[in-house]
Amino acid sequence: MVPNRIMKSVPPLFHKSELCVTTYKVILQDISVEFDALHTEFKELEVVPTETEVASSRRKRIGRMREVRQGIRRLQKFMDAFSGLQTALQLMLSEVPDIQGIILVLGASPIRPQHVYEFRFSHGRVVPGGACNFIKSRAAEGLSRKAIRALISKGAGSASYTGPTKLFLLVRASSSFNLPLHFLPKRDFRYSKKVT
Repeated sequence: MVPNRIMKSVPPLFHKSELCVTTYKVILQDISVEFDALHTEFKELEVVPTETEVASSRRKRIGRMREVRQGIRRLQKFMDAFSGLQTALQLMLSEVPDIQGIILVLGASPIRPQHVYEFRFSHGRVVPGGACNFIKSRAAEGLSRKAIRALISKGAGSASYTGPTKLFLLVRASSSFNLPLHFLPKRDFRYSKKVT
């Protein structure tokens, strides 16, 4: 099976950090709206029931409360991991301004991906290592929205796949860049082009 792949070529004057940060902001905004909706629903379900409430409706309400509580925990864990990933990416972009591309991998692991999305950057402007100017631009916002729409329209992370789905971000940099030892994946890592 061929991987679901989106190839986006980014204009030369477009700054890579803008794309990544804006993509993360848009995704986090959508998730935080869902997170707030779950909190509101949980508070509504928590309202003290009346004495006239039937046992079957009480069981349904308690079951729904359990589902909402689990959803809140999952989203909180995801948002924490996502913000950590955003911080790591901003650090990487400030240290390595000549990133050649970014690959988003959805699946249980990068070795067995379910969806693979690749963003290639044409030779953009080089930013000094100390400059961490992550400014929102219309081009970044537009490209980020296109990437998110493509993820959703292709059914990325949908319920049709029952296994755990994680988001992995792989950054393609020049071979001269020396990665810290704790940074994954290692230099010789090759992601599988076969999708499960």
